[in-house]
Amino acid sequence: MFIVKATRGLLGLSHKSLTFTPIHSSLSTKAATLSKSKTELTPEIKAKREKYLAFEREFESKVDYSKLSEGEKQIHTLHKEAIEEFKWTYIDPETGNKVNTRFRKYLLYKCCGNACRHCIYDHKNVPEESKGLKKFNSAFWVPVE
Repeated sequence: MFIVKATRGLLGLSHKSLTFTPIHSSLSTKAATLSKSKTELTPEIKAKREKYLAFEREFESKVDYSKLSEGEKQIHTLHKEAIEEFKWTYIDPETGNKVNTRFRKYLLYKCCGNACRHCIYDHKNVPEESKGLKKFNSAFWVPVE
């Protein structure tokens, strides 16, 4: 199965280039495919992209799949597919809502304070009265039951 994508100028992605990429490719393969697009990446963009991909590999190495429910595993898979494509959002399978990815959070460089599912800043700017409403399941934040 292949996907066709046209993406914006984030981390050197061009909205004018179409890339056909197998959906099951790894982060490294995705980066290599995207690097070969018609737009040559600057050394600065290449360095930023590699820094992000290193961050993702480190993050993924800490996910404990035994702590995830089947629904959470599905969310994690959808999220992983989105970030492999350098996408800012994916569609939540239960609600149909758009959810920001870690890639989007990574580009913000700080917590927005909205208790986002994929916040990488430990919900630092979330109001104190809201901090206890979610817990981290090793992959993302989930509501406390």
